[in-house]
Amino acid sequence: MVAVLAAAGAAYGVVRNRPVPTQYRTTLVERRTIIRVVEATGHVDVSTRVDVNLPEEGRLVELFVKSGDTVKANQPLARLDQRAAVIGLQSAQANVAAAGSRVLEAETALAAATEARARTERLLAKELASATDLEAARSAESKARAAVATARADRSATSQGLKSAELTRSLTTIVSPIDGVVLDAPTSLGPTVTPDRKALFVVGSALETLRVDADVAEAEVGRLHPGQLAHFTVPAFPGKNFDGRVVRIGIDAARTSSAVRYPVELSADNHERALLPGMTATVTIEVDRAENVLAVREAALRFRPEGTSEGAPRHTVWSTTPKGLEAIAVKPGLSDGAFTAVEPEPPALLPVGTRLALGVIATEGQKSTGPGIKLGK
Repeated sequence: MVAVLAAAGAAYGVVRNRPVPTQYRTTLVERRTIIRVVEATGHVDVSTRVDVNLPEEGRLVELFVKSGDTVKANQPLARLDQRAAVIGLQSAQANVAAAGSRVLEAETALAAATEARARTERLLAKELASATDLEAARSAESKARAAVATARADRSATSQGLKSAELTRSLTTIVSPIDGVVLDAPTSLGPTVTPDRKALFVVGSALETLRVDADVAEAEVGRLHPGQLAHFTVPAFPGKNFDGRVVRIGIDAARTSSAVRYPVELSADNHERALLPGMTATVTIEVDRAENVLAVREAALRFRPEGTSEGAPRHTVWSTTPKGLEAIAVKPGLSDGAFTAVEPEPPALLPVGTRLALGVIATEGQKSTGPGIKLGK
């Protein structure tokens, strides 16, 4: 028994002191599509927003729409008290009628003066009238012609006054300037409203196409251009992606003490009318894409075994083989932060499915002094 226990103890000591092979956390080489994106935050809004202000002071007596209603261009939205405008219109119509009568009277007088002058000329030819009589007839005709011109000018002025009164009356009916949806509207009748107050109505363009206003960091705005595809999410529909496209990149930056950001406008389809103006959007804009490329995890490019010489960063990956690690030179390409496209040199050295080292898995004795994975620089 003593001999057996001694032999077992010796065997355990030999096994315990034997070096433990280094274990690595690994990943597989694969083919995938790499997409680089620019991330931003913003809010959803209608494409066009129009304030409907009052042309003049008035009392609100009738509302035809409420917030959220769909409207057409020139559709009535509300009506102001029309009594004063109607009185002004009736007065202007009476003035036009009176001016027309004066024109008719002046034209009749001109016709009579013209006939008198012609009769005097015939009598003078027969020596039955004097030159003085003819001069008086001609003067009377000239005065009558001037009276006609004055009457006609008065009629024109009163006609303009009638148009002004008609316009004033028409302005008591507030109409929509565009096709779209009512975003803001009064909720009560009665109070007198004035042009210098805030807009009485706010009308936005149709909700089927919306705008997303995003703020992009200065370091990333150079990657953007109109037409790029974008995706965004809103808190109201977690997990659902909405599509959009970049339509404008603003040049008026917003400056703070710590950052400079540029406004970027996106257009988004909303035929389901799920999105509403004012929603907060988390935006990702696609700036580059590599389809079906050989890809490895970014951590595999940054791993470097201890004791290896320094080389070009992110240009070597290490495959795990029964004999240990084997270095493979690669040329890194597009990266999305997690995966990176690579071109091995030569390509045959890195087929799909090759297992690459990401880091070292610590042994039991090392776990108390450091992390379980040791990554390269």
